[in-house]
Amino acid sequence: MSEAATLEIIRDLFGIAAVALVIGLGLYAFIRAGGGPQWNCDGNVLSRPYDWSDGIAALLLLAIFISSSNAGSSPPETTEHTGALGGENSAASLLIGMVFMLAIALAILAYMRIRGQEPGEMFGIRLLPPLRAALFGAASLALVYGAMLGVRFLVQEFVFHGNWPDNSTQEPIEVYKTSGGIFFKLMLGLAAVVVAPIAEETIFRGFLYGVTKRFSDRWFAAIFTSLVFACVHNHVGSAVPLFTLAMGLSIAYEITGCLLVPIAMHSLFNAFNLVLLTFVQQS
Repeated sequence: MSEAATLEIIRDLFGIAAVALVIGLGLYAFIRAGGGPQWNCDGNVLSRPYDWSDGIAALLLLAIFISSSNAGSSPPETTEHTGALGGENSAASLLIGMVFMLAIALAILAYMRIRGQEPGEMFGIRLLPPLRAALFGAASLALVYGAMLGVRFLVQEFVFHGNWPDNSTQEPIEVYKTSGGIFFKLMLGLAAVVVAPIAEETIFRGFLYGVTKRFSDRWFAAIFTSLVFACVHNHVGSAVPLFTLAMGLSIAYEITGCLLVPIAMHSLFNAFNLVLLTFVQQS
């Protein structure tokens, strides 16, 4: 699928997410104004400490993601069209993007501290010991991975009639494959297994999910933030599996109330894919 077609579909998905947000929050506000049920009960993920200023901050964050998507990025060249230098340049560009996501996550944490919100408490970091969170995350990921395969199969068979719309690989995977130097592979592995899970879970599950849940309910928040999570990866072929993964991460977060669990799941998911990719390359 061409870059232009990919960006057009991603823009459409962002548009759907924006319309769903406006309509959904409008309906929730109308129901609550009429004395309807308070569907956003805190559950295991805190949401009531957020207010409208946090909602505005979340909208600004979404605007950044939409602008980044509209700007687009050059697709990675294939191995036969690029040498080691091209692969290293692509890897460096990808690392810069991950650093940018980490900077956004740090900005969110700083913003919360300025607002008088303790991220450790809001994200339930102390609710589970790290080892228990990792074990629960590993068990949950096994279920979610199976759900990803099942949903992809059903969508492919009943929506696309057996023909998946985009079978190209994601940019991080392509960059990892074409990076010849071990240094870049190690850096990409570290970024994928450590930096990306911490940064993305802080942004999507930690902040966006909590703020959206504050003004709606847990299911609307999970669906909306999962849609945004799938969109920001800018890859049409992975949109459905990533949406399913994000839903699993949100559900695990809501069940435990501890952000360490989706971080562990995200980290293990990326690590498994890197190990599988390395094994396939060596074979």
